[in-house]
Amino acid sequence: VLGELLVRAITGQLGAFARRAQEVGAGRLEGELPVHGTDEFALVARSFNQMARELERRIAELEDERRRVSRTIVRFGHALESTHDVNALLRIVVESAIEAVRAPGARVMLVDERTGGLIEHLRVGAAEAVGERLPEVVERGAGADSSGSTRAGGSGVIPISASRKIR
Repeated sequence: VLGELLVRAITGQLGAFARRAQEVGAGRLEGELPVHGTDEFALVARSFNQMARELERRIAELEDERRRVSRTIVRFGHALESTHDVNALLRIVVESAIEAVRAPGARVMLVDERTGGLIEHLRVGAAEAVGERLPEVVERGAGADSSGSTRAGGSGVIPISASRKIR
C-alpha cells in the first residue's frame, strides 16, 4: 500500500511536469508548476518555472527587436522614396540615429550664413533638453577628441558639415 501511494505521488508529479512542458512547448508560457517542499521535485519545479520566465523575457526582447528592425526597414523605404527631398532624408537620418542610440529626441542646428549664428532646422522627438549645452559644445569643437569620438559627459551634439544648402 505504501509503495502504491509513493508511485502515485511520483507519477502525479511527473504528469504535472509533462503537462507543463507541453504547454511551454506550445507557447503558453503563463502559469507555473506548483512548488512544494525542498526535495528534488521542488528543485526541478523551481528550475522549470525560472526557465519558463526567462524564455518569456527573451521572447519579449526578440519581439521588441523585431519591431525596431521593422521600423528601421520602413524608414529605409521612406529614405529611398525621398532621395530628392533633402529635408525628408535628413529627418529619416535623425530618426535612425535616435533609434540607434535610444535617445528621446534630437535637434539639427545649421549655421546661418549671413550671421554665423546657429538656427534650429529640425527637431524630432522629445528634444527639449537636447542642446542645452550647445554654446559650450560648439566652443570646444563638439567635445570630439582627435579620433572623432565625443568625450564622456558630452551633450550628444554631432557636428555635420554640408556643402549644399538645405531649404
